[in-house]
Amino acid sequence: MVRITFLIPVLLGVLAFICSLLVLIAGRDADFLTNIYLLRLDTSNIKPSGLNLDINSIADKLGLDIPDGLKLDIPDSLLDSLTQTTAKKLGLRDFYTSHVLNYCEGVILHDDDNKKNRTQTTYCSPVNGLYAFDPTDIFERQLFPGITLESIGITKDVERGIKALTVAYKVMFITLAIGVALSGLSLLLAVLIGWKESRGIALILGIISFLGLISLAIATVIATVMATKLRDVINDKLGDIVNVWAANDGGYFMGLSWAATAAMFFVVLYWSVGCCCGGRGRRRSQHNEKTEMMREEKALGG
Repeated sequence: MVRITFLIPVLLGVLAFICSLLVLIAGRDADFLTNIYLLRLDTSNIKPSGLNLDINSIADKLGLDIPDGLKLDIPDSLLDSLTQTTAKKLGLRDFYTSHVLNYCEGVILHDDDNKKNRTQTTYCSPVNGLYAFDPTDIFERQLFPGITLESIGITKDVERGIKALTVAYKVMFITLAIGVALSGLSLLLAVLIGWKESRGIALILGIISFLGLISLAIATVIATVMATKLRDVINDKLGDIVNVWAANDGGYFMGLSWAATAAMFFVVLYWSVGCCCGGRGRRRSQHNEKTEMMREEKALGG
């Protein structure tokens, strides 16, 4: 007998599989779901703390010939402008986003007509299964020759704080990949054999779905905690010092991750009920059929 209700775990499985897969492969290139990110790093207004802004350096930058002993009152707005102008020449991009398999970078475009800014992703690094987001490593590779992390105010403490989360980043990828695979397997089996009224089938599908749920839940919790830790490390060490700020406002990433986990939870719940109560309807139907046959036999015999 075919159970129409088997479509419930199928539809939930589709939701879990698609959401978790999108989280896994988002940002694989500059044109593919770059708005699904774990963390966003804003370097557009970076102000290197190691930049020399004494009167002589300012005069050289402006091309002025300042007589010795002359004192000038330099407005803060001019100092900020000079700092940012120099920072733009460091070789860094305006923003960076971290994804599960890689990172992306881009620029902020200023629209004078609408007085709004818009972001444009220009590059995404090659995908790597055991990737871990390390902005200090990216900066070090992109800074122009002669400029070091220390010279712009990024200390070793920042590097140590970020690298401490490397293991968590890799565990997140492994558990997420396992969760995607198990949710896909659970979906496939539900379509092929989930319509049958059998406790054994419900048990098998329940176990596979449960393992998928555990994997997705672990990956989602790690991602949530790690994004917060990474944001705090960057903002505490770089925010007020060099005006580089991080935000885990990638609502799509967290939303899809938790949606996949919730969907798998209800899939497990469905198969658990089927495992405990499955077969009762079939036995009741068989009992009714036997009773009806006995009545017919009695009627014929009478």
